[in-house]
Amino acid sequence: MNGTMTNDSPAPVCCAVDRLIAIVARLRDPVRGCPWDVAQSFQTVAPHTIEEAYEVADAVELGDMKSLCDELGDLLFQVVLHSQMAHERGAFDFKAVTEAIASKMIRRHPHVFADDPTGTAADVIGADVIGADVIGADVIGADV
Repeated sequence: MNGTMTNDSPAPVCCAVDRLIAIVARLRDPVRGCPWDVAQSFQTVAPHTIEEAYEVADAVELGDMKSLCDELGDLLFQVVLHSQMAHERGAFDFKAVTEAIASKMIRRHPHVFADDPTGTAADVIGADVIGADVIGADVIGADV
């Protein structure tokens, strides 16, 4: 691959995601981990998660792709950290998070994933397939 990404050819990410999950698990290890990371809870991490989301929005607003990449990584770290803490409680893990969002996106986009995918942006909005609370007319087709 020449380093150029297209919508049709995303780079494989499994190994990189597995590496990040392993890093977070090590950081949270009660014996060999980082005392700060081990001491964190959902409540103490939540403000950092919100801050990272705002930093993503700021990078988008500035059109700064390098910062956007960095900030998306920071936000992903937050997701993996929350997932690790949930895993430690026996509630769910990162795989469950990704399976849940994948299922939700397929469920909300039957016009894409059905046997006969059809429709324009106007058709989708008119049919309320996704729901007004999820996506609005001014969002569809917007540049990222």
